[in-house]
Amino acid sequence: MPLRDTLEAIRNGPTPGNEEAAKMWILVPILQDLGWQPFDIQWEYQVGRSKGRVDAALTGPKGVAAFIEAKAPGSRLDDHVEQVLRYAFQEGANICALTTGLEWWLYLPTEMDYKFDERRFAELRLKDDPVEQLATDFAAFLGKETLLDGEAEKKAKQVLKARRDAEQVDKEVPGIWREMLATPDEELIELVSKRVYEKTNLRPTPHQVTTVLTGRSTPPSIRPRRPVDPPNKERKPPSDTSRPTAIRLWGETQPVKSNAAILRCVIDGLLERGETKFENIPGIGGITRTPYKPKMKDYYQVGSTGIYFTTGKGKAVLKDAYRLLEHFGYTHSDLEILYGKMPPPKGMKLWGTYHQVKSWISILDIVVDSLYERHGHNFELGFNLRNNRGPYISQNASDIERPRQVGERDLYLDRNIGNLEVKKRAKELLEAFGYKASDLEIIE
Repeated sequence: MPLRDTLEAIRNGPTPGNEEAAKMWILVPILQDLGWQPFDIQWEYQVGRSKGRVDAALTGPKGVAAFIEAKAPGSRLDDHVEQVLRYAFQEGANICALTTGLEWWLYLPTEMDYKFDERRFAELRLKDDPVEQLATDFAAFLGKETLLDGEAEKKAKQVLKARRDAEQVDKEVPGIWREMLATPDEELIELVSKRVYEKTNLRPTPHQVTTVLTGRSTPPSIRPRRPVDPPNKERKPPSDTSRPTAIRLWGETQPVKSNAAILRCVIDGLLERGETKFENIPGIGGITRTPYKPKMKDYYQVGSTGIYFTTGKGKAVLKDAYRLLEHFGYTHSDLEILYGKMPPPKGMKLWGTYHQVKSWISILDIVVDSLYERHGHNFELGFNLRNNRGPYISQNASDIERPRQVGERDLYLDRNIGNLEVKKRAKELLEAFGYKASDLEIIE
């Protein structure tokens, strides 16, 4: 009987009552139509010297080509995946099938780069899938000719790769779209403006489009306009360019507000790296064990060493910071001082997944949206985080100066923060939900 007729008969027939009935009513007829002779099939195949057995082994001149493990209709196939894949890998089977007769899960046992459940490349449902498609898939992956000449394994690997690529795209697209909405670029704004114009013959302003895309409801009238520079006149540098805003120490960016803060960051960084011998450093005389108490504010205690370091003022403090680095074997390039506006990050990694970002605030958006995807049902864990301005996340938009809705619930993220605070707040949120701060890596 042709395979299509056999599948039609199985589809319209009764459901087998147990595993043995499934073998006789379903497995045997399908395998016969796929070209397998009785002597090609070893039933109750014993795996090596172990006591393990597999229901059916499809064999050829080079040994086992495929394993089929049958379970009673209605059984949970998930409970048997790891064991049968281990057996298949041990015996060198190219393809492995788990089946209840009516449902078939097909695996590639040798794909060691994937977890056991990730090696499944096809699911065949005899009661639901089109008969033509079922016949094509059975012939492609379990047909005698295709299995023995290696074409079945080759095609299965192509299908598995395509599925994994599709899953990766499905995973990345929502995050990229959220990022585009959070920080719309000119191309997206222009596309929306063009569509509006085509429909209404009216062209919206870029601000109107941005307001809709980002979900911000602040009317344009209360947003300050950026002053336009006079023509043919050079821009004057900001008046506070001599004041540091952040440092990058050993690749890690930290906010600072003064030169003294830079020195304190360097000392703390050296302590974290196990450096404790801060006394008798050549060229640095501001180290003491008996600080002058009326001027304690000018001194900084070095960890719990009992040593105090005078912070001083001006550029002399920066020289001390660089001398400290040199004394402990580091170079000036390990400390970079940033002035004015911080440069935007180049990207970020969250739980090992790379995200392209165009601004510091978009890092916080991605972290919060990712946490919501995982913990949306229990997002109250983030409600306790707050500073003197208010909560980081609230159920009441009026509690926040610059709210952005998170997900579909009444949850609002405070985005009214500076670039320097983004990293700190993002890592605090990760830790609040039980993750490590190191799960977030910002690429600068």
